Amino acid sequence: MQACNITGRINTYETFGLVDGPGVRYVAFLQGCNMRCKYCHNPDTWDKNAGDELTAKQLFDKAYRYKNYWKNNGGITISGGEPLLQIEFVTEVFRLAKEKGVDAIHPGYGFLSENPDFADACEAAGIEFIGPTGEMMNRLGDKIQSKLVAKEVNVPTVPGVEAAIEKEE
Repeated sequence: MQACNITGRINTYETFGLVDGPGVRYVAFLQGCNMRCKYCHNPDTWDKNAGDELTAKQLFDKAYRYKNYWKNNGGITISGGEPLLQIEFVTEVFRLAKEKGVDAIHPGYGFLSENPDFADACEAAGIEFIGPTGEMMNRLGDKIQSKLVAKEVNVPTVPGVEAAIEKEE
């Protein structure tokens, strides 16, 4: 499939978002989420087949019309539903953004924001990922490692296990 033909499903758009990242942002809430969280704020995004179907270029063009309002710290946020279900689409939107000099990504607050591979891919592409580095996510994803990182920067921790438990005693 050619990059310009990659499509995604969008639930809603927010043209002047102020919550999902720094500055004024264009926020696209994607369709599709398998989590079905009990207290989900966006259950209308669960259905993968609902919403508007657009190409990545169509979504980017809709967002880019608002570039003048972004100033130095605004931009585009892709949120959800769960953006990882449409990762090729999201990647293509951000590739188009990079071509136009939009050079930072705020990944929203779902699993995309907790994906070290996505953060590393942004870094490799020269796009600022607004959030922790992939390395830091990997370190903090492990309970023992996160405790050691906290100690490195003098954050008090509760005494207890300092290494992986090999066997029950």
